[in-house]
Amino acid sequence: GGGASRSLTNEPGIGLRGLVHAQERRRIAAAGAALVDPGDALFVDAGSTTSLFAAALAIRNLPLTVVTNCLPVATSLGAVERCRVILCPGDYVPREGAVFGTEAVAFLGRYKANKAFVGAGGATAAGLSDADSAACAIKRAMLEQSDRSIALVDASKFDVEQFERVAPLPALDDLVTDAAPGRKLAAALG
Repeated sequence: GGGASRSLTNEPGIGLRGLVHAQERRRIAAAGAALVDPGDALFVDAGSTTSLFAAALAIRNLPLTVVTNCLPVATSLGAVERCRVILCPGDYVPREGAVFGTEAVAFLGRYKANKAFVGAGGATAAGLSDADSAACAIKRAMLEQSDRSIALVDASKFDVEQFERVAPLPALDDLVTDAAPGRKLAAALG
């Protein structure tokens, strides 16, 4: 017999995920927001940590242009008068508070950003991964179309591999987290 295994393709919705490691995620969000410069064009994907990032960024009241597929991100930054928010079209998924699909991915290809901020369900020496293929496609498109790729990942995601690879670690410029990674992950980060 085999032991019970965790699902690689199923995870709680954005609301439930946001309750876990909330303090750590708020610190990551604030540190990520500090990396943004006035006038930046940003991609921000959907997730609990990126939603907290948007709230922390809104407090800074910077002139920005933000392209996102996430309604909570759009809501937080849309309240900032100096911030232009562009929301991707696509198939709305209520449990994620976001849009996904081929239209969203194609739409992202129209833009270039100074920085992309993405979350992930896992971070290993092999790279970032996530449980949802549609979310992975959005993350990849954002990373490919940005000058600087930044992952916002709390330490509970270290050495966790989910269903689909988002990007290898060398594709990232920065990993913003709440704790030092283990030896193997640290070595892969360089």
